[in-house]
Amino acid sequence: MGGATSSGPGGNSSGNATMPDLFKMTREQAAQAVQEAGFARELEIESAECGSVERGVIVERGEVCMQRPFPGVTQSARLAVAVTLQDQDPRRGGSGDREWRLMPKLAGLTLDQARAAMRAAGFEGGARVTLYRIDEPGCRPDVICRSNPSELSRGYLSTNVHVYMGRDPAASAPTPRPDVEPSPLPPADLPAVPPPPKDAVPEPFF
Repeated sequence: MGGATSSGPGGNSSGNATMPDLFKMTREQAAQAVQEAGFARELEIESAECGSVERGVIVERGEVCMQRPFPGVTQSARLAVAVTLQDQDPRRGGSGDREWRLMPKLAGLTLDQARAAMRAAGFEGGARVTLYRIDEPGCRPDVICRSNPSELSRGYLSTNVHVYMGRDPAASAPTPRPDVEPSPLPPADLPAVPPPPKDAVPEPFF
């Protein structure tokens, strides 16, 4: 992309250019965008780790997750422009106690739909996933209302995942299941999942 100057499409007579928003662009798209903005130097790739989610959306492999300078910044067209590209699977990663999966959106799903979504995300057979039927404003009977970790957060397979569903008022109170083990303590450097309400009775999710 060398050769673009301040006289290009995005340049001006002062020799400055304004940084476009490169978020979720590929390397090629980002290089073209900064050239069209009037920047003169080749696009630089910085070595840094992207998170799974930025700005509330998943950053796929090969997409821009960070940039320097920030969008909208005006600077000399001859200064460096750099981006960080997602180089990992945003939906699963880690190993051992730190192996994780990205939580799908469960709110609004039936239990069967939520089970299918969690299987597709890779939680079955790894994480300790527990279902709780609760009486809580906003929780409709037999519909998932929330989860912990929440949607698009990382759920670690060595710890516990709580899924909450509205209790059917016509149904009898659930009986505690003997095969539901106490939630394990997470490794010290991993986030702990908040405990469920005191009156919630655990059931196996799968």
